[in-house]
Amino acid sequence: MKKLVCFATMLICLLIAGQAFAAGSVDVNGVKVGRDNIHIVFACTGDASDGSVPDTAIPSTWLEVLRKNNYYLVDVKTLTTAGGTDPETADVQVLESSLAISETVDIAPSTPRDVLLGAGANLIHPTEARAIGPAMPIYEPVSGSLSLRVVGQATASANYTVILVFSK
Repeated sequence: MKKLVCFATMLICLLIAGQAFAAGSVDVNGVKVGRDNIHIVFACTGDASDGSVPDTAIPSTWLEVLRKNNYYLVDVKTLTTAGGTDPETADVQVLESSLAISETVDIAPSTPRDVLLGAGANLIHPTEARAIGPAMPIYEPVSGSLSLRVVGQATASANYTVILVFSK
């Protein structure tokens, strides 16, 4: 009986540990393109069970460059990864959290807002590259922290790339 309880406990621990490591992943890299453009590239792999990926912030080193040099988000592009598992149609959001100064001069993060204002709907597609391009809803300099959020992608282990294009 003790062996059975011990075995069951070990099995449960292994199952819990497997779920903890099942979350999707996002690798982020910045690339300077020409004199006035920066591309922030998010290489995404969906979770093995539900296809989700975590919200992922632009690294602080790149965010600092974008803020100090008055870069604007001018386009969002998506493409599938050759040889990978195709994603299903999903939405892209770029969340901005600004720092707001309250009446007591404490600095607190604001509620994140989608700077795409819904224009990222169905931007991820299983078979074609897509971009917002001239349909970009607003152009304003980067002032807060920015994070990528993917909504509605449920294909297990799907591979795709989201590229945020910034320009001066």
